[in-house]
Amino acid sequence: MPLDELRHRYRALIDPSADPGTRAPTVFRIDLTDPPLRGDLRESLTALFARDPGIDVVALAADGTTIGLVPRDVVDDPDEPPLRSDGDTGGALPGYSTGYELLYFTCSQCAGLQVLTHLDDDEPPLCARAPEHGSLTRIER
Repeated sequence: MPLDELRHRYRALIDPSADPGTRAPTVFRIDLTDPPLRGDLRESLTALFARDPGIDVVALAADGTTIGLVPRDVVDDPDEPPLRSDGDTGGALPGYSTGYELLYFTCSQCAGLQVLTHLDDDEPPLCARAPEHGSLTRIER
């Protein structure tokens, strides 16, 4: 997955104004071949911050490049529900959504995963990584 896509995926966690402080931040490595979903990453970072109270900011890195910095206060309250997006603005909405069901699709050729909230014309989507792979298969998660 390209780094720009990861920055977009994790935009609700990354704070562009975060300061790494006087020491290098702790690095959390993202596997480009299987990057975690934002909620899973948030859970992992919450656990990391809980294990080490001295960490104030974590640098997300993939392929030797820093994607962004995640400060403690973004994931500080483990009882707080994960952030939801308000669309493409990157704004976060509190709480859990109750207005839709997530639809999960996978590509049989590249194992790409797409998560949608609706289908146009009830047709499965094409693979976003390589449309020539054809229609995706719906899976239950």
